[in-house]
Amino acid sequence: MKKNVILNIASIICLFFCAVAIISLFVTTLALIHWHFNPNFYADFLLVNDGPHPTNFLGYERKETWTTAETLEIKQFALNNISHIPLYLIYLQSTAIHLIVFFIMKEFLTIIKSVRLVQSFRTNNITSFRKIGKYLFLYFLLTSYYIVIATQGEFYGFYLHLTPLVLMLIAFIMAEIFKEGNIILEENQLTV
Repeated sequence: MKKNVILNIASIICLFFCAVAIISLFVTTLALIHWHFNPNFYADFLLVNDGPHPTNFLGYERKETWTTAETLEIKQFALNNISHIPLYLIYLQSTAIHLIVFFIMKEFLTIIKSVRLVQSFRTNNITSFRKIGKYLFLYFLLTSYYIVIATQGEFYGFYLHLTPLVLMLIAFIMAEIFKEGNIILEENQLTV
């Protein structure tokens, strides 16, 4: 099945997302290092917008700011006004999200490779689908909150994104389907 166009396109898309995840991780790390040397460079990079925040219907947000007449012009949630520890936590959260996307795409590439070799219903694919389900649950947990603590404000957002949960369920269902396919494949090999 090496000439299957759909598998080729899926492989290219997975490789693209792997590359984007790695490049994003690299750029985020460089930005964090650069922030330590020149935080004022990031005065226009807002972590929380001033206007209404688009959320899903199952979200809660709370934003508090305190300003004086002298600090009225300062953007409270600009990257140069964020405290060190919350910024490190945001960095760790985004790093984990990038790594999860990379690992999910890597598992998809493993599944695509086995399908190309006409070994679809092997136990490796069952394990891969289960890993994808677990990664999607971690992704759901990591994207369900957003906390920013600045020198003159705080922002707390908690969200319930249903898409990762639905995809997680689909991954676990696919694992069970492939498990049944593996059982049938082994029975067919024994009868022949």
